Amino acid sequence: FMVLFAAFQVFLARQAGKTDFVVGIPITGRIRRELDQVVGCFLNTLVMRTDLSGDPTYREVVARTRATALGGFQHQDLPFERLVEAVDQERDTSRNPIFQVMFVYQEAASVRRFGSVELTGGLVHNDTAKLDLTLFVQETTDGLSCLFEYATDLFDAETVDRFADRFETILTDLTADVDRPLSRITAVSPAELGLLAGWNATGREFGGPLLVHELVADQVARTPDRVALRCDGEDLSYRDLDERSGRLARFLGELGVGPESRVAVCVERSFDLVVALLGVLKAGAAYVPLDPAYPAERLGYMLGDSAASVVLVHEALLSRAAGFAGQVVCIDRDWASIAQASAEPLAPAVHPDNLAYVIYTSGSTGRPKGSMNTHRNLSNLLCSFRDAPGFHAEDKLMAITTISFDIAGLELFLPLITGGGLIMAATRQALDPKALAAMLEHEDITVMQTTPTVWRLLTESGWSGRSRMRAWAGGEPLPSGLAQALLRLGLQVSNVYGPTETTIWSACGAVGNDPVNVGSPIANTTIHVIDQWGSSAPPGVLGEVAIGGVGLARGYHGRSGLTAERFVPDPWSVVPGGRLYLTGDQGRWTEDGRLELLGDRKSTRLNSSHIT
Repeated sequence: FMVLFAAFQVFLARQAGKTDFVVGIPITGRIRRELDQVVGCFLNTLVMRTDLSGDPTYREVVARTRATALGGFQHQDLPFERLVEAVDQERDTSRNPIFQVMFVYQEAASVRRFGSVELTGGLVHNDTAKLDLTLFVQETTDGLSCLFEYATDLFDAETVDRFADRFETILTDLTADVDRPLSRITAVSPAELGLLAGWNATGREFGGPLLVHELVADQVARTPDRVALRCDGEDLSYRDLDERSGRLARFLGELGVGPESRVAVCVERSFDLVVALLGVLKAGAAYVPLDPAYPAERLGYMLGDSAASVVLVHEALLSRAAGFAGQVVCIDRDWASIAQASAEPLAPAVHPDNLAYVIYTSGSTGRPKGSMNTHRNLSNLLCSFRDAPGFHAEDKLMAITTISFDIAGLELFLPLITGGGLIMAATRQALDPKALAAMLEHEDITVMQTTPTVWRLLTESGWSGRSRMRAWAGGEPLPSGLAQALLRLGLQVSNVYGPTETTIWSACGAVGNDPVNVGSPIANTTIHVIDQWGSSAPPGVLGEVAIGGVGLARGYHGRSGLTAERFVPDPWSVVPGGRLYLTGDQGRWTEDGRLELLGDRKSTRLNSSHIT
């Protein structure tokens, strides 16, 4: 009893992510010898409190269980009903008081005789579960028989079958080494380990360039005269975009800009913005996007912290670069000088692992951090989304996001590598739902990515939707009601998810009539749900979301300690030196391999020594 009950408590802890809970057990109540031959039910219920704190070994858990059980047995005469009254909990008619899970251990049945009457045991079930979950363990001549009884309002047969497999796996692991800490036991069945591995089998070779500006250059060569960008009613061809950005790259190169240099960009939404970003990349440098609407103090902090050597601004925004010690270039006022530079392509020694941009987090959880993202990171994201959910030459994307929000990188570059249309909303249009709705119609937009907040504002503005338009929603949780409202407007809705540190989006999933989820990992990306013991959580079990693969940023600029805390070695990686980013987000896998996010960020702050 002690050994099996201890194992059951370990099983419950790994399913619920808790180390302190209570379980009920029945006790015969026949502590007096004169009751041995009396027919009748003397059962009572004891409440056993579980304490698995401190990462004990199984041997220690059994000892704790024994101490708790023996203490409970001394008070088994106290009727459970009296205990319920004494505890005086607020009653909930939907659940059993005090505990909702029970463990029942029955010794081998013996034949009992009363005169000529012989009694033998048998299984009788009235098709009613008295509790949420009960495990019956019966000694038999063939060993131990385990039976789960469950409430069908909470669990289905497939889920409980998985419970049984996990319990057997845990029992096997526990008894193989009773002095192994609980954090080192396996809580996922072999079949589920296979599922988790399959869901993360996302390896993909895209071929072609791995540098973002070279991906754009390939498209320029294919369609030089096609419109690459439209803003405020004016068009810019691929040829003109290539020429302007090439001259800017040459100009920046003459200023000493090259690989691993940082160039801050503080430019209003216009042709100049895209030219600036592409020109910085062509020069081999990384851009640091600065939203002109940000407070001067925040802009000054990012300029200084990023160690930018040059800042590109519009003349009207010169005050935003006040106090900057590096070189200030007005992309509009100084264009005559920039235009004197050659448009011939530069050939800086840029590697895919060189920086493409340094972008700062919101700072909502402390000081803003500069995430260092590489060409390999960004090109993988672009190529993955080009294929799924898909973006093609006939598509038109409405870009409305500030460049200081990392998703702008997808908006601005995805159309440019596919030959599609990039329609950039001016700031005044992006902030006005009615004006934005009118633009979606006028420009015949087929794709837009934005936050659920903006999608809600659009639906509330009276927008009638666009049939078959693809709506990508991310950056914050997508409420089911909003998702259904977008579907009713005829949109194809995808929920996307990913932290800045893993390059914009790491997961994507189509939204239907099922519960909203963020889908499955994109190409060359792995996602693990890690429980509080640092192990893979099985499907349905909550844990911290950790992301690995090609999309992981290099780390935080100038924050080596924080980088080491959040970017940890990946024990599941098949690539030497693989890392995981600990997101702090809570999530779980669904049975069919989709990731559900649940609640706010509550990082367990796992580190490499915890993850197994």
